[in-house]
Amino acid sequence: MGVVDERAEKIWVEEEWGSSVSLEDEEGLIEVVVPSIPSNYGKWVYKPIGGVSSTARRVGCVRSDPRKGGSPAIVFATNSPSPTSVHTSLSSVPHLCTVGDGEEDPEFGYTAEIVVHDSKDLETVCARVARYGATPILEDSSLNTRRKLGVERLDRIGSNVSEEEEKEEGLHGPRRGVENWRFDWLPKDWKKAPITWDHMVSNSEGVEVNKLSQPLRQHVAKKMLVEGTFPHVGMEWKEAECPPTQKEVKLKGERDPPYPLRKIVSYPLLALLIGCGVRKFSEKDLFENGVEDEIPSRCLLKGEDGVWYRPVDPSSYIKSQIPVKRYVSPALEQKQTEQLISAFFYLSVEKGEDKEERKACSLVLLQYMKERGYTARWLGKYDQEALYVGNGSSFRPFKRLSQYDPGRLPTEVLNRICKNDGSLKNKGSKGSRSKYKTKGKYVPRRLLKRSREEEEGMMGRENGKS
Repeated sequence: MGVVDERAEKIWVEEEWGSSVSLEDEEGLIEVVVPSIPSNYGKWVYKPIGGVSSTARRVGCVRSDPRKGGSPAIVFATNSPSPTSVHTSLSSVPHLCTVGDGEEDPEFGYTAEIVVHDSKDLETVCARVARYGATPILEDSSLNTRRKLGVERLDRIGSNVSEEEEKEEGLHGPRRGVENWRFDWLPKDWKKAPITWDHMVSNSEGVEVNKLSQPLRQHVAKKMLVEGTFPHVGMEWKEAECPPTQKEVKLKGERDPPYPLRKIVSYPLLALLIGCGVRKFSEKDLFENGVEDEIPSRCLLKGEDGVWYRPVDPSSYIKSQIPVKRYVSPALEQKQTEQLISAFFYLSVEKGEDKEERKACSLVLLQYMKERGYTARWLGKYDQEALYVGNGSSFRPFKRLSQYDPGRLPTEVLNRICKNDGSLKNKGSKGSRSKYKTKGKYVPRRLLKRSREEEEGMMGRENGKS
């Protein structure tokens, strides 16, 4: 199975990093469509969001708090298309719920009572009920946390990890709300849940830089330069574009000719191998063939075939992959956002069972992540009952939320911000939290930690399962 790369008119086959198969060579292939979210279950909301331009979110999907699971919950499947549709939709998950006998109601049509054994599974049961045309209604509406499905991009989250933290656990990124992140599509050879670009760099180790897309490529190249994890000069040779000039030949005996002149080197055994067609060597090969010193990046070697060769300087190519102005993830189109969220819904919320559709969703989610640094997840709701009005240089205005007008604030809030003369003053700015700010940046006193169990849970590998 593969995903179409429209830009290159090629196909990413399975989990490969670069698209290789041409669309023209693969006519007549069967198309597998990513299942859309049922039209009777929630709705799309389109809003401009900082950092991702105009984006889409899916609201109205049931989500209980997984941290407060353990107790049973009751769901009513209303307006079912037929008396048996609810039983059909849940017949494969008897471990999640028990479906009671249905009855026809003059207001709610065919209705069935469903006992969900653990309230944390409400989202899956309700999603499956909606897939078969029914409308799920919770007996206890307070169980629904009213979360939204949306997109998240790696550019939004900074790592800023010290060497000590990296050696200790490597669990950087968000420490709260980890239950909202799910990576059921994660390839088995990926080491970390991709929450930051640092994680994606770790997951792409061993992949050739030219197979990676921006913005990931720049981050991988930067790490390679810092750690020196790329071939040294002299490990690969190619035919020189120009033979040595008379001046370069004349200065052959000089140790370091002035730039831009190239140095002519003499390695008889290496010249013999290169003349016989060998172009790539390991460090051990170079040493065994008489190369004991560092080979200059600008030099010429005459092979036994009489042709002049020059070494390839990998660092020059690596440096060229790091732009002067950093690349960021481009905004997604509306249909792309909907496709990304729909794939996440089917795979991780509804937990559909069709093998082809599950694989298609997994590959789509994989490509959005490695090509553009986007994923989908549950988003937390904005708590309008919050007791904080901001710690910036001025109060947050909340222009469209009248409950935050000073006259309506609770006494406990006013006591914290009210001065002796009756005027209001907050604690003041503690500095920017922007990950791009170098001076005056806000640094928290302590960081929340994410446990290894939470990390494995996000990756869909609880208890060693994958």
